Amino acid sequence: TLIESLSNRGKFQEAQLAPPKQEGWIEIGSERLASCVQSKCMSVVHVRWLNERRAQTRHVFYTYTVGEYRTDSKLALRLATGWQRLSRTGARPRLIGFTVDGDLRTRELLPVLQAIVERGWTGTAN
Repeated sequence: TLIESLSNRGKFQEAQLAPPKQEGWIEIGSERLASCVQSKCMSVVHVRWLNERRAQTRHVFYTYTVGEYRTDSKLALRLATGWQRLSRTGARPRLIGFTVDGDLRTRELLPVLQAIVERGWTGTAN
């Protein structure tokens, strides 16, 4: 999922990546992870969800981008967005998120997600 902000202020609703609560999903944890491939690193937020009714798990990974800059920090995103506005580069802040259902090996998936983001992923905007 690619979510572009409506303005250059960089305000996102990360809740858009969450599964619907009315379907029985509950958040069971989150962590910040980093992946480094060929000396380039990317940080993501990893949120785990559990559907108790169906005994399913869902993983959501997301990162913020402004131009070539990527971060998992809202504060860093605000600073980068402010700098972009001051320098008038026209780069818009984005939230790039990935949702994966079921059990997975997170450490093996991260380099794949990083490669997608590094290639300038242009998925469907929500």
